[in-house]
Amino acid sequence: MGPMRSILPLLIMASAFAQDAATEEQADKDRLVMATIEKLKNFDYANASPKVKDAVGRFLNANRGSKPYFDFLERFHVAEEGPKLLEFGISKVGTAEAGTAFKTLVNMGQVEAIKSAILAAAPDKFGLLLDTLAVSQSREAAAVILQVAQDPKASADQKSIAVRSLGKSRNGELVLLEAVQKNRLPAEGKLAASQVLNASADAAIQKAGSELLPMAQSADNKPLPPIAELLARKGDAANGHAVYARICIACHKAGDEGIDFGPALSEIGTKLPKEAIYTAILDPNAAISFGFEGFEVKTTKGDSYIGMIASETDDELALKVPGGVIVKTPKADVASKTKLPISLMTPGLARAVTEQEFVDLVEYLSSLKKK
Repeated sequence: MGPMRSILPLLIMASAFAQDAATEEQADKDRLVMATIEKLKNFDYANASPKVKDAVGRFLNANRGSKPYFDFLERFHVAEEGPKLLEFGISKVGTAEAGTAFKTLVNMGQVEAIKSAILAAAPDKFGLLLDTLAVSQSREAAAVILQVAQDPKASADQKSIAVRSLGKSRNGELVLLEAVQKNRLPAEGKLAASQVLNASADAAIQKAGSELLPMAQSADNKPLPPIAELLARKGDAANGHAVYARICIACHKAGDEGIDFGPALSEIGTKLPKEAIYTAILDPNAAISFGFEGFEVKTTKGDSYIGMIASETDDELALKVPGGVIVKTPKADVASKTKLPISLMTPGLARAVTEQEFVDLVEYLSSLKKK
């Protein structure tokens, strides 16, 4: 047993050296294949030999995310790498590598795959994926974002988010403006488009946007300025509370005040920054809270109610309608129950207040924080 024990380590070492030699020999062959491909004007991966495909596959797997990797795909468009590149981009969302991955996918013609992945993304990833795509600043990427905004399967919330992502680049603004001019933008995205175009740093885009989609007007018949300008103003929270008591209290609770119908505002200042509060008021379709989706219920007796589902059993449907009242209907009497594509909150709230009152209201809401 003694000699065998001394020989065994030597055999293991010899095997390891052999494997290393074989690996290095394979690496040398792969480098030769890749160097040959680099000299070609055109390379058809689909019709390449199995050995060449294997070499390319090893190169792509070993270098995924690097500059040589992206340069190779930009030049030769290996379609089979698309799914792995998309997965890589999603895993790196919010980074420069993800932006390059999405740009490369667009150039490879993988538009439908990108759009499908974005529409299927979790809510917390949806906007980030769109913004990552917008980072490329290319018109082609902006066209993909517009397709998301136009997709019938996209919710009103998703359409508004996609439109706002178009405002992240000049090409995005131009693509959005063209869609508005040709009436190819869904109604759910028009308020967000108005905000984007009217806030553009490009005077020509801003002028065209203000003519096509003028900003919402306040009660003093003045167009509201872009949100960026409103954010720079200081409001009066005490007066904002009075505005809340006049127009918000019938649907929203703030502390011990108000009616429990829409989302509670008691801690909204902790949950949302001012910009998001402005957006939620101007474009309520942009962020419909889970559990507050609207439904239209029609009964066999001809009645029709609009509200939120409070509870539902096999025997009864309870609907909370504006004002906080619960309307109960036997399931046998329910003719239809249809989910509404838009928020129950009217988008015209800003028209009920002056510009300063609007700023004051947001100042007050922003002050409502978790204690």
